[in-house]
Amino acid sequence: MLRNLITGVAFVYIVIFLGGCEGENDKLEIKTGLVARIGDQVIKEREFEERIKSLPSSQKRRFRGEIGRAKLVDEMIKERMLYMAALENKLQYNENIKIRLNYTRQTILIQALYAMLAENIECSDEMIKEYYDNNQIEFKTESTIKAQHIFSRDSLKVVEWKKRIDSSKDTQLFSRIAKEESEDSLTAPKGGLLGYFNPYGFIKFVGKDERFGNAVDWLSVKEVSGVIAYDKGYSIVKVLEKKPAVVKPVEDVREIISNKIKSSKLGEVIEEELYRLERKYKTANYIREELIKNTKSAKELWELAQDENSPENKILFYTAIFEGYPDHKFAPQAMFMTAFTYSEEMSDFVFARRYLSKLFDKYPDSEIIESAKWLEKNMGKKTLNLDSMGDIDEEIKKE
Repeated sequence: MLRNLITGVAFVYIVIFLGGCEGENDKLEIKTGLVARIGDQVIKEREFEERIKSLPSSQKRRFRGEIGRAKLVDEMIKERMLYMAALENKLQYNENIKIRLNYTRQTILIQALYAMLAENIECSDEMIKEYYDNNQIEFKTESTIKAQHIFSRDSLKVVEWKKRIDSSKDTQLFSRIAKEESEDSLTAPKGGLLGYFNPYGFIKFVGKDERFGNAVDWLSVKEVSGVIAYDKGYSIVKVLEKKPAVVKPVEDVREIISNKIKSSKLGEVIEEELYRLERKYKTANYIREELIKNTKSAKELWELAQDENSPENKILFYTAIFEGYPDHKFAPQAMFMTAFTYSEEMSDFVFARRYLSKLFDKYPDSEIIESAKWLEKNMGKKTLNLDSMGDIDEEIKKE
C-alpha cells in the first residue's frame, strides 16, 4: 500500500527532491558537476544520477546512452521550470497543498525508515545457508533446449519431409527443407531455428503448447522427432543442444536470499517499533473511543467476544474493552484474552508476548497476572492444548 501511495504522488516526490542551489559562475560548473542551469538555479550531477537510479526499469531504457541522458536532463529542466512557476504563484502557501506536501514528505520519510530498519536486520552467513538449503527449488534454473523445426499445416507434407530426412545421409537436409519449404516464415530464413527455450514455457512461433514441449523434451541431442501434432499444425523437430536444470550456487543468490530474509522479518520489526513508539507517545484514538462508548458497554463487548468464533473479531472486541474502558473490571481479563487468542488460536507469539507485557505494565496487581505469567513461560509448547482460561488454571494446579 505504501508503494502505491508513493507512486500516486510521484510528481510531488520530484518537486521535493529537485531543490536546486544558487547560481555559480560558469567557470565552476565543470568542477562542481553541474548538468543544467535554469536561471539562477542549477541541477547537479549527483541529483541527476539519483534520478536515473530511481527510474523504473521500463523508463531507464528510454534514457540510455548520451542521447537518452540528454533527454532526461530536458525533462528535469521542464519539471524545474514548472516547479519555479508554482512557487511564483505562491502555491506552496495554499493550505490544501501544504497538507499534501507534508503528507508526501511523511510518506517518503516512512519509506526511508523502513529501509533503515530492514538494513539493520541481522542476516548472517548461517541464516543465508540455511535458507538456501531449505529452498533450493527457488534457485533452480529451468532446463533449456536449442532446436530447429520444419512446419506445415498439412500433415501429409510433414510426413513426406520426415521420410526424406530419414532416408538421407545429408546432415544439412533438415536445415535446407526448413529454409526452403517450411511454412513458418518467422524461423525459415534461419533454417527453422527456434533458439533456446524451456519446453514447457513460451517457444518462438509455437507459443506455449504442452504437446509440442513434451514431445521435444524427450528427444536426445541431434535426434529428429516424428511428426508432432499441436494447436498450430504439424512439425518435425531436431534438437541441437540441451541444458539441464541446475541449482544456482549460493554465492550467486546471496543478495536475493538476504533480501528475502530481511523482508520476512521486516513486518515483525516494524510492529516492535510501533509498540515502542506507542509506549513513548501515549497514543489515543478519540474517534474510536467515542464510537465504542456510544455503541457497546464493556459487558456487552465481553459477551460478544465469548460468542465469537473468529479470533480476529475476538481480538477486536477484547481490544475495545481495555482501550475504551481501561478502568473496568473486565479490562485486564480482556487484555489477557487478547494475548491468549494470539498465542493459542493464531500462533502469533510476538503479538501475544506484546500484550502480556502491556498487561504486566498496566495491571500489575490484577488477579489474572498469575495466569499471564504462566502463559508467557509456556507459550508455544506443542504438548499443551489450551482452549480457555480454565485450561490454564488446571495446568497451574498441576504444577
